[in-house]
Amino acid sequence: MSDSQINMTIDPKTGAPITGDLLALQSRELYNRYNNSARQDWASNVREDEQFRFNKQFTRKQKQTIEQRGHSAVVINQIDPAVEATKALMTARKPGWSCVGREDTDVKSAKMVEFMLEHMYDTSNGRMVVGNGVEDYSDKSMAAFLAYYDKNASYGKGRVMFTDIDPLELFIDPSTKRRDIEDAENILIVREMTLAQAIRYMPDKKAQILKSSSSYENIYPLPDLESDEGLTFPGEIDGDYLDEKRLMIERYTKKQVRLIRVLEQFTNSEYAFTEDEYQEYLSKTYLRFQNIVIEADDAEGMQLLMSQIDPAQLEEIEQVSGQMLAEEGLIQSKPVEIYRVCRYISIEDQLLVEEIMGVDEYPVKVAMNKWNRTPYPSSDVRFAKGINQYINKFNSLLIAHTTRSTNIPLLIPRGSADIKVVREEWHKPDAVIDFNPEFGTPFTPSPTPIASEAFTMIDRWKKDIQYQFGIPELMHGFSEDSPATFRGTMAMEEYGQRKIKSKLRDIEDALAGIGRVAFKMMQQYYTQDEVVRIMQPSGQVSEMRINYMGVDDFSGEIKKFNDMSIGEYDIRVLAGSTLPSNRWAQFDYYMQLADRGYIDQVEVLKKTELVDVDGVLKRMSYIKQLEEALQKQEEEIKKLSGDLQTAERESLHDRKRVEVEKFKSSLKGIESETRAASSVFESRLGDELGNIRRIGQENKSVAEKSKRTKERR
Repeated sequence: MSDSQINMTIDPKTGAPITGDLLALQSRELYNRYNNSARQDWASNVREDEQFRFNKQFTRKQKQTIEQRGHSAVVINQIDPAVEATKALMTARKPGWSCVGREDTDVKSAKMVEFMLEHMYDTSNGRMVVGNGVEDYSDKSMAAFLAYYDKNASYGKGRVMFTDIDPLELFIDPSTKRRDIEDAENILIVREMTLAQAIRYMPDKKAQILKSSSSYENIYPLPDLESDEGLTFPGEIDGDYLDEKRLMIERYTKKQVRLIRVLEQFTNSEYAFTEDEYQEYLSKTYLRFQNIVIEADDAEGMQLLMSQIDPAQLEEIEQVSGQMLAEEGLIQSKPVEIYRVCRYISIEDQLLVEEIMGVDEYPVKVAMNKWNRTPYPSSDVRFAKGINQYINKFNSLLIAHTTRSTNIPLLIPRGSADIKVVREEWHKPDAVIDFNPEFGTPFTPSPTPIASEAFTMIDRWKKDIQYQFGIPELMHGFSEDSPATFRGTMAMEEYGQRKIKSKLRDIEDALAGIGRVAFKMMQQYYTQDEVVRIMQPSGQVSEMRINYMGVDDFSGEIKKFNDMSIGEYDIRVLAGSTLPSNRWAQFDYYMQLADRGYIDQVEVLKKTELVDVDGVLKRMSYIKQLEEALQKQEEEIKKLSGDLQTAERESLHDRKRVEVEKFKSSLKGIESETRAASSVFESRLGDELGNIRRIGQENKSVAEKSKRTKERR
């Protein structure tokens, strides 16, 4: 629909034209178009199904008819327990996010994306939001979620969050043919608000809100159902402030816009800017040192740069503009025509917000239950409602039959007894009543007995409702029909989850879409250095720092780590991650894998429901370290003991060798002394022998001399 086709909006009550901002009038006109007869019939059915679940299961006329017949309009509600069981199964655990980078450079950041999505789930109270969505999926035929940016969250830092939307407040283009409504021309979220609520929601738009004209109409249908619980639903509250109510319309549509795609060569970051944003981007001032380029107002980057250079090199730092970097080719740009989601918020005839979002998917994601290729699906309650009505009817007849059986009528021939006395004495156990048998004998007609097969029909109807919702009795914990063996019971429970897994995939697809849109919004809004924390079920705090400057350990370059503004990722929710798991069967399965050596004890402990798994793992690691240290010490002691024994043996041998050497030395001394003594003895002996020889020669010479003397004589 072009702008020229909508020149005015006609008030459906007065028929007078409404003047105001054109975009606001467009939104109001689209609301009137989308609120067609098919949508109104669907909304009436949805509200009727919702009220039926909350015990409003009889119309006023049905209730009067039942009471006129003397029956009781008692509700046996089998729908609400089925919805609650479905909700309990589908939200038993947090969804597991899986992220895969589309390029090699994005693989390292995939864990960061998963962490940020888990943080968004926690800050948005995700379990409650998804639980509300599952309830809407069961009784309102669809679950609807909205990803949005709350600028006031986290003390003004802003947070990307998600919430659930009442399907009755969601108006979708009737011509859409896709289950995820991505082909819709427009998506409207219409909310009833008082002036005070609207001003609180947008305080900066107070003047426009007060200026808006009032053409309030109730967007909620009002079926003719009654209950004894006094339940009240949206649209049923009356009050004097209705004149202050306005319709606030939040409209999403896709529009082809011209953007400039920018690639920073020095940071390897990509951006998409409008023309004005691009000119503002080029006007930034940068500091360049050799191949390092940082923004002049980046204090942390400046500090890192100063820590990496010598004071003598400060003169080499030059100041450049973004325009100069673009001329040098360090900033590359290319104009592109792409689709972007446009968001318009209006209140009656006043336009409050007009913006082009940085996403190409609608931030509204739906999970349709029983889809018929229109934006008007059906719910499980609508298919199971007739069965519950049969149960209510049978229960009403059963109560009437029981009442008749306990209050047996008495037929008395006229004139045979005093009716007043009979009425007073009939129900007394020891009553004695006089009657005249001449007029006939009183008798009591017995009610027709109910066939035993009728009582089994109630159980069959209950099982039919549970089967419709995909939650058999075994999944409620009832063990009457369970197998006798443990593994057989586990197998039956696994088979019983197949149908509900099919329903859960619809919710998972919607959450995966929310994850994709939410992360693209994070890339747009999360630009500052900050630390994000998540509280784990064990009580431990996990944290991650994003968008911080640092020095690469390998290249030594100054770069931004965990940069949220770059990268493309495929995001999905792990199938069945929110379903409950049988901890005994799972633990047994992991123990078998651990016994066979496929996994370690750490992986087994991660799958248990211990409160402080991280603490146990830390203590196990500490104990293991102590055991390893003790083992090393024992080995060292053994080694030292062996060395000591060897040293003792060597020492003994050394002592023996020393003693031998000492003995050898003493022997050598004795030998030397002996040799010296022998030499002295030989010398003395030689001297004595010489003396003897000399004396002998002297004696011989004396004798010869004497002989010669004698001979002379």
